[in-house]
Amino acid sequence: MMKPRSSYSKTAFILLFSVFLVAAVTKAKSSLPDITLEQAKEINADNTVIFLFRHGERCDRSDMPCYSDKSGITITGTEKAQQEGIKFATIFSEYDIYSSNAVRTIQTAKFFSGKEPVVMDSLSDCNNDLYKTLESIARESHKRNIVIMTHNH
Repeated sequence: MMKPRSSYSKTAFILLFSVFLVAAVTKAKSSLPDITLEQAKEINADNTVIFLFRHGERCDRSDMPCYSDKSGITITGTEKAQQEGIKFATIFSEYDIYSSNAVRTIQTAKFFSGKEPVVMDSLSDCNNDLYKTLESIARESHKRNIVIMTHNH
């Protein structure tokens, strides 16, 4: 079933909102407004919200002990992912979780959620197809909240 055009506009707004939320959650230095998880919950009352999180600390770029091999995340990265997942779950208890096919995003997703993520190769690259992938995820998700562990693109 095709969504009406207004649904695509709503999805575009939610994707744009996700960019703002990522900036707020990661405390990025920018001119973007800070949006709290509580504010996201208000928006979520009427809309599907996609949350984009960057993977945990890379082992191959750190002197910290690795959780597994160098392609994954550090032990500190696993701990932070768990902490952020617990905070997130206090506001959004139900969500679908996705990740790119990189070991570090899969590990982060597992520690964040305690679940196996849906792994999608198409989340690995920031190209013209990424928006289509995000739209597809929003259409097919069983939950109104979607978490995607990805990269810094």
